[in-house]
Amino acid sequence: RWKSLESISAFGWCGSALFGGMLADDFSYNFSFLITAAMQFGGALLYILLIPLVEDEKPSEQGNNTSSELEEPLLAAEENNVEAM
Repeated sequence: RWKSLESISAFGWCGSALFGGMLADDFSYNFSFLITAAMQFGGALLYILLIPLVEDEKPSEQGNNTSSELEEPLLAAEENNVEAM
């Protein structure tokens, strides 16, 4: 499943490089960078407009767990596995 998403991501990078090269050949490097900057600005604007729609994270009901509290069950499980061998 993740491999298919990675393939789509890799295709996006390759396709954008091809498209950028074609723009640079047909017009100029400046035009290619201008298109890239416009797309980056559009993406950032969309991101900024979506931020208010996302809810804030609520604190967990269990309280703030320290890293040692979270590691204890893992360490116990590892010890049990070592004893079983």
